[in-house]
Amino acid sequence: MYWRGSNNIKDLLFRVLDAKAAEFKGKVVIDMPAGNGVTSARLLELGADVRALDLFPEFFKVPGVICEKVDLGDRLPLADSSVDWIIFQEGIEHLQDQLKILRDCVRVLKPGGRMILTTDHPTTASDT
Repeated sequence: MYWRGSNNIKDLLFRVLDAKAAEFKGKVVIDMPAGNGVTSARLLELGADVRALDLFPEFFKVPGVICEKVDLGDRLPLADSSVDWIIFQEGIEHLQDQLKILRDCVRVLKPGGRMILTTDHPTTASDT
C-alpha cells in the first residue's frame, strides 16, 4: 500500500490505521518501537489490546499501557502465535540483523496475522 500527500510518517500511518480501524478492535497489537506512545494511544482509541515495546520505555507516556523494555535485536518476549498485528515503525533500519527480527515477528504473529512496517526512505526527484 502506498500513500501520498504527506512526508510525515505518523500522518501516513494514521491514515492506514483509520482505513483499517475495524480490524484492530479487540485484537492484540504490538507497537514497536513504541517511542512516546503516540501510535499506542491511537490504537487504544481504535479498541486494540496494545502491547508497547521499546528500548527506552521511560519516554513512553500513555496512561493505561505499560511499555516493556525490549531490545529488538533480541528475541521478542512474546509467545508463539500470540499477536494479531505488529506495527513496526522507524526501527528496523537501526538493527544489525534485520532478518532475525522479521523471523521473530513471523513467529509471534497468529496465522493470518499482519504487520505494518515502515522505515526511513528519503524522497528523491524520481519519486515525485
